Parts: sequence; structure tokens; C-alpha cells
Amino acid sequence: MSFIDCIAGNTLLTPAQVRQLTDEYTELFDRFRGTMGDDMAAAAAAQKYVGIQEKIIAKKNENTIRDVLAWKRINPKIDAAAAIYAADKNKSGVITNKLYGKSNVAAATRSLLESVYTRQQAIERRVTLSIAEAIEKYRSKAAGLAQDVEGFRAVVRGIFDGKTDTDGKAIREVFDYLHKMYEQAGGVIGKLDNYFPQTHNTNLVARTDRQTWKSFIADLLDTEKMIDPDTGLPFTPQKLSRALDETYESIRTNGLDEVARRAEEGKQTFGRGGGVAQRRSSSRFLHFKDAESFFKYNDTFGYGDAGLFDAMMGHIHTMTRDIAIMQEMGPKPDSMISRLALKVQADGAGKQAIKTIDGMYSVLAGRNSANGELPGWYIATSNLQNLLRSSLLGSAPVSAMSDSFFAAFTAKMNGVPALKPMAYYAKILNPADARDRQMARRLGFIASAANGAALKHSRFLDDANGRGMFGWLAGFTNRASGLAVMTDAIRQATVLGTQGFMSEAKALKVKWADLDPAMKEAFARWGMDEADYKNIISAKTHIDPDTEADFIRPEDVATVDLETASKYEMWLMDMAQDASNEPRLLTRAIATGAIFGDAAEGTILRATASSLMMFKSFGVTVLLNHMLPALRHMGTARGADRLAQIAPLLFFTTLLGGLSIQTRDVLNGKTPRDMNEKFWTAAMMQGGGFGIFGDFLFADQSRFGSDIFKTLAGPMVGFGTDVFKVFKGNFDKALDDDQESKFFSDVFQFAERYIPGAKLWYTRLLLERMMLDQAERAIDPNFDNRMRRIENRNRDERGQESWWAPGDTTPE
Repeated sequence: MSFIDCIAGNTLLTPAQVRQLTDEYTELFDRFRGTMGDDMAAAAAAQKYVGIQEKIIAKKNENTIRDVLAWKRINPKIDAAAAIYAADKNKSGVITNKLYGKSNVAAATRSLLESVYTRQQAIERRVTLSIAEAIEKYRSKAAGLAQDVEGFRAVVRGIFDGKTDTDGKAIREVFDYLHKMYEQAGGVIGKLDNYFPQTHNTNLVARTDRQTWKSFIADLLDTEKMIDPDTGLPFTPQKLSRALDETYESIRTNGLDEVARRAEEGKQTFGRGGGVAQRRSSSRFLHFKDAESFFKYNDTFGYGDAGLFDAMMGHIHTMTRDIAIMQEMGPKPDSMISRLALKVQADGAGKQAIKTIDGMYSVLAGRNSANGELPGWYIATSNLQNLLRSSLLGSAPVSAMSDSFFAAFTAKMNGVPALKPMAYYAKILNPADARDRQMARRLGFIASAANGAALKHSRFLDDANGRGMFGWLAGFTNRASGLAVMTDAIRQATVLGTQGFMSEAKALKVKWADLDPAMKEAFARWGMDEADYKNIISAKTHIDPDTEADFIRPEDVATVDLETASKYEMWLMDMAQDASNEPRLLTRAIATGAIFGDAAEGTILRATASSLMMFKSFGVTVLLNHMLPALRHMGTARGADRLAQIAPLLFFTTLLGGLSIQTRDVLNGKTPRDMNEKFWTAAMMQGGGFGIFGDFLFADQSRFGSDIFKTLAGPMVGFGTDVFKVFKGNFDKALDDDQESKFFSDVFQFAERYIPGAKLWYTRLLLERMMLDQAERAIDPNFDNRMRRIENRNRDERGQESWWAPGDTTPE
């Protein structure tokens, strides 16, 4: 019986599988027949084919076993965490019941997904540590106005040509390390020599017909190095053509074609491209001849030289994300999340609880990224959101003054002296001395602004898309205002303070029994105990060469115990997130609408949720990171301690919120407000991240000129209302003889309000008084009367005068 007859006679195979196996074997047979007789070719082809299939089956079996072992590990962890939530509910009553809902398993599953997100950040920190110097050298600087694009292009050229300098060598080693970690976690990924990630501009590819794209890229590829995984040999022209067809569709649809194909075959369609473990194999398919070929494709169908640095940072981020998911949830995380959903459902959870978990996983695994080419209306919506961020957030750092206390509070809640992070926060922000900022980078806590397109860590940027001119404007305002620096400083200061405390504990020989109970509790949350503490303080102390400050870093602990080092690193990352109030996974799922269904970029749900949540996710994060965890322990033995700890948070954030309000008013040319009951209520909301709603305690208009309903609906609705008022409102007035149209005045006020990137907190008042007010007075004859009415209202409602009145060219 021939090998083909054996395949055809196998009743366990479907007709489609028989055709596929037959075609793959025949291809091998035809290759071997060119150099040997038919019998020898048939034997060689069968042997080669069986060998390839054995490797594929072995990998599948290995991942199946690892998936089962992961479930055996995760299932009891979920049960144990659910038991803790149940105990808290029984002791604390209605507050925790409302907080966590009916299902304790659902709460435990959400906690598991959050821990995976933290693990990703820990791994990302670890790998970027080795290229910290390259990141600092080639990242965008001067608020995004300067970047050594040509220098980084030379680095990429060296990687492709195998002639790397120090930076190129370090970057290549990072890519190889990520490749190894991905495979070890169960992923399927090809190995390319001198690899650099290629990002495809989906819109450019989608606007080009398939044959044109194939013809263009075919001339740039080294087909001899592109190995067919089915045969272990270079692709035949026919097979390569089919593979490029599939690659084109995958790029054009962002992997949705693979989902549809798997659905037709009756296979699972969780995620995209068949799951986390498989999706990297296609990304290593294209192999360019040389650097020039890569650059030619990147200039035509990628993001050009300006996108190379972001491509590197994006590759590191997505690879560490997938690695973290598989390390924590096994090589089949899509199947794992399905099991967990069934477990949650069996625990009595409602549909929304399951949707929330699925939404969190979608954000975690990148399932809510773009579905191929984005529709024009969605691009316009994203651009408008970034325009609003750029025009309305120039004074955001003033509102963020109260954020510094969260670093102290987070440290205290983890048993670290509160003054530790505050001292580093001040040093990092010191413009006269860059040594502490450089130290933070050397220790691997790279600024979020390193990736020019990555705005995700910023206080008010919510669901920001950083591509294009409007994305650049949002990023420019974020950095030029100083908000990005402040956010990074809080993250870095908290971690540096904790590592410094551990070094002190080692020097002072502090015993486990003498540690603050809050630190022991924090250790327990991350699976650490006395043995881990001993491992940490047994590590060699690292002394920074410039500042001579001493720390115990995760990499120092790794020389003592790798497992302890990993848990220690995740604890540090968790503290950094809490201190900076970086939106966590649940907040991101809420902000993108993922908790309600398919919220991929380009969907109406995503656009609606992003609009509604603009400037609100920080307040939600404060609630989730600090307020609600304290309420969880209401009525427990730790409840009184928790309330005693939460009281300073409320007091100091309110105090700093009040300082923020007064400072903002002074910077806007006004005297401080009367500090009455309304003021302190607004200050409390300001300190908690909902300051914009505190404005309505004084008037029916927010600081952005919107009423409370428009503010709840989001700035997008406010912008649309303003457009309607300027054009439709004045058109109606023009038709009414009894009303005077103020078209030019309204157009000027509209343009003034939405000038992108111009109203930074340190330039806004000068720009308004010296230029904008004078131009508006020339256009609007009622300018002075309108300003007097505003002055009178501020005096009546807030007890304020103006130290530099609108329209005056000099201050009083």
C-alpha cells in the first residue's frame, strides 16, 4: 500500500484533511523525485513527512499536557481566593457583597487576570533593562519634537546585515531572549537570524489589491530562507503564492480571516489566529533579503523610519504580554478562559460578570485591537479625541498635584516608610540634577514616554491611539505639560524607595518578625513568606555609580533564588501601578467598552465607550486601586486598621486637591477661592480624580464650559454641542430680526477653546491676555460687558477677583 493510499484509507480523517495531507506528501515526493528514483523518492518523502508531523504532534501533545497541568495549578488557586472573598463577605456584609457581586469565583478570576497583567509589566521591565541605554538614546525627546531617527535606522541596518554595534547587539539579544521565553512558555514561533519586527500599516495594505502587494513584496523576500512548516523545505512557487495570499488577508483583516477559516473547519476560534500560542508563527514568516529590502517595504507599507523605534517597543510589549499570559495560564489560555467562564457561571454569576471577565481577557490578550482597516468615521473620532486631549489638558499637571500623595500612601500600605518614595519623587523631578532620573533608567524602570506612540500610562489619556498627527499632538501636550514626567516619577520613586528600604533592612539586619504587618500582608498577596524575605535580604546590594544610593533589585535577588526574584519583581510592579494610579486591566476593559461585548477598534461600542470615559478613568482607577480594597475589609479584624490607613488618604488628597484648585485659579489670573463647604467638597473630588464634577458645586458650567450632562456624556458630546451652537444657533439668530447673530465672536471663542497644544499651564495666561483677549475684543464689541458678567459671577459664587483681568495687557 502506498503512503497516499494509507492516508486516503484512514477513516478518522475528514475529506479536507485527506486532501491537505495528500498535497503536502505529493509536494515532497515531487521534490525528491528530481534527484532520485520514484521508489526512493516515495520512501524519502514519507520519512520526511512523518518526521515533520511527529514534531508537530509532539508539540501539540506537550502543550495539551501543560494546559492540563496549568488547570490543576490554577483551579485550586481560584478556589482559595474565592474562599477569602467569601470570608470577607460574611464579616463585612453589604459593602463587600455589593462590591464583589454574587460570585466569589468571578472576583478571584478577575484577580488572576490582573496578576497576569502585572506579570507582563514585570517581564517587560526585565527585558528593557538590558537596552536601557539604547532606549534613552533613541526615544523621542523635547516633548516629542526631537528623535534620532537616522541613528536608529543605522542600528536596524546593522541588525539586518549582521554588523551590529553595541546597541544593535543588545537589541538582537533581547529579541532572541524573547523568542526563547515564548517557546519555553509553549508558543509556536519561527527563528529568523538578524530579526527585526516589521509593522504593517493595515490601511495602506488594505488599499492595495492583493496581486499588487504580492508582486511588490515577492521581489524583496529571500525565499530560500522561508521554510515551509509542512515540508521543512523552502516553499515551492505555488505554495509561496498561496502563503502570501493568506498573509495579505491576515494583515488586511488583522487576523480575522484565520478566525473565519477555523470556524469553517469546526475548530476553536477564541482570540485571533487560533490563539496566543500560535499567533507569533505567522509574524516570523516574511524573510527580507537585506536591510534595503526591509526599508523599502517599511517605507511603502509600514510606518517609515519614524516608526522603527515604536516597532521595537511594540514588539517587546506584545511579546512580553503573550509570554506572561502563557506562563500564568498555560499554552492554551483561550481554552483556559473558557473553563474559568464555566466555573464562574457554575458559581451563580450573572451574564455581566462573565462578560466582564471576557472583556478583561480581550484587553489583556490584545483581542480588541483593530479589525483590519479602520472605517473613516472611527479614524475621525479618534483624531477628534486626541485633538480634545491636546486642547483641554495643558493644565493637567496642576490637577495632578494631589497624585504625589498616592506614592506615599501606596508605600505605607505595603509597609514601606511613606517618606521614602516622596524623597525620590522630588529628586527625579529636580530639573537641575539628572542623576536620579538616569539611575531610575539604569535600574530598568523605563519611562512610558519611551514609546512615542504609547500614551497608555498617562493620567487622562484613557483609550488613546497614538498614531498620526493628532496622536502626536496628544502626546506632545502630555509631555510638554510635564504630566508624563510626573507620572513616570511616581512609578519610579515608589519602586526605588522600596528597593532602598530592602537594602536598609539588610544593613540593619531587620528580622521577619520585626517587619510592618502591612508588608507581611503585601508579601502574602504575591505568594511570598519569611523564606522569600530572607532570600531578598541575602542578595548582594547594588550601589548606583553616580548617586551612591544602594538598592536590592530583582536581578540581585535572582542570584539567590529565581522564584523569589520573580515574585519580588511583580510586587514592585504592582506598587508602581497603585502609586501612579495607572489604569489596570478592569479599568481598561471599562474604558474601551470590552466588558459589554466586542469592543475592537473600529466598532461603535469602542468609540462610544472611549467618548464617555474620556477624563474619567483616573477617578475609576483611584476607586479600584485604593478605596474599594479598603472597603473590602470593613467589619474584619483588619477593618479598623484599613480605615485608619484610608483616613490619611482622604485627608491629604483633599488638602492637595484644594491646593490644586487654588493653584489652577491663580495660574488662570484669579485670586484664590473662598474655602467654604463647597470648596472642600470640590477639593475632595479633585483629589480623588473627579475634579471636573466638583466644578458644578459652584456653577452650572465646568472648567471646560460644559454643563454636567455634557460632562457625563464626555467631551466629544460637548464638542458637538459647541459646533451646533456656533453654526446652527447663529443661523437661527440670523433669521430672527429680534436677535443679533454673534457668529464671528462664537467662532473665535470656539477656536480659542480647542487650540491644540497651545494652552500649557505655564503659557496659557500670557497667551490669553496678550494675544487672544485682544483679538477677541477686536471681533466682539460686547467683549468687555461679557467679561464683567463673568467677573461678577466669580465674585458672587466663589469670592474671587482677578489679579490679571481678561482683556488687560498687564496684571494688577
